[in-house]
Amino acid sequence: MNYTIDHVSPWVGAVNERQKIVECMNDLWTELQVILDMELRAGNLVFQASRNWPDPGSVFITLKKPFHQSYPVKDPVKYSEPKDSHYWEADYSCGKPVHVLAC
Repeated sequence: MNYTIDHVSPWVGAVNERQKIVECMNDLWTELQVILDMELRAGNLVFQASRNWPDPGSVFITLKKPFHQSYPVKDPVKYSEPKDSHYWEADYSCGKPVHVLAC
């Protein structure tokens, strides 16, 4: 998918801030982009993105809404539910450095 600032929640901020999120989306591991693409097609938007956490070189993307469905998990993708109200609800992750798509 060709990611644009239209895939980022308008509440995030100025266009330049949303463009930085788009750059993170483009750098996300391909295995996670497949899930991201399905979420975007279902109407979800990206709410946050950051780099270098939890590892140097990591990409961490948070969706605005919960995942619309469960996605099949096969190596190297992992699924987890942190079950801690201080964190996100669920995530898919993979790679080294680890990239995360959370909601």
